[in-house]
Amino acid sequence: MVLFFMSDIIVASVIAAAVGATVAFFWLRAKGVITITKVEKAQPTDPIVIGLRENAVLFGQLYEAMYLVSKGRSAKVRTGFAAWNNRIDTLDDDSEFVMAFREEFGDFEDWKEKKAVRKAGKLVKAFKKAGILRDKDVSVFAEDDFAEKYNVVGGVVEEGEELDVLSPFWSFEGEVIEKGVAR
Repeated sequence: MVLFFMSDIIVASVIAAAVGATVAFFWLRAKGVITITKVEKAQPTDPIVIGLRENAVLFGQLYEAMYLVSKGRSAKVRTGFAAWNNRIDTLDDDSEFVMAFREEFGDFEDWKEKKAVRKAGKLVKAFKKAGILRDKDVSVFAEDDFAEKYNVVGGVVEEGEELDVLSPFWSFEGEVIEKGVAR
């Protein structure tokens, strides 16, 4: 009985301290002693991440292929990096992004498969840092925005129908930059 009573006192003390701290915080804030400042999200400094952000749409249709290379699930390692380098070649040769990309990923023809998978993983991590995101759904319903996100294989789809995702879509700042595939 005494232990139960002591635990009640401890709980009441913790609650009183929390309430007191909350009241004190708002009182000090109202007096101007405490100010709350909005913390800006840190901007990337890596030229590859910056370049990916600035050119996210340019690399559409290449993201999922590189993701598969990074997971060791594609035999088209050289083809994947060649496609990326071909798109890089369309950009200004003097940009920090182009120079950094070529330095990191330009000599892909000399890589063994293990190194290519590691390098693809590094590039996929840069996608995420740049805000280029791979959707995680394994199934989807054919609804209003479905056609903006997915191409369908295997016939006509009726509204509300559930489909399996064969390949997810990729997005940047809420916009689809690479459609997925569903069946």
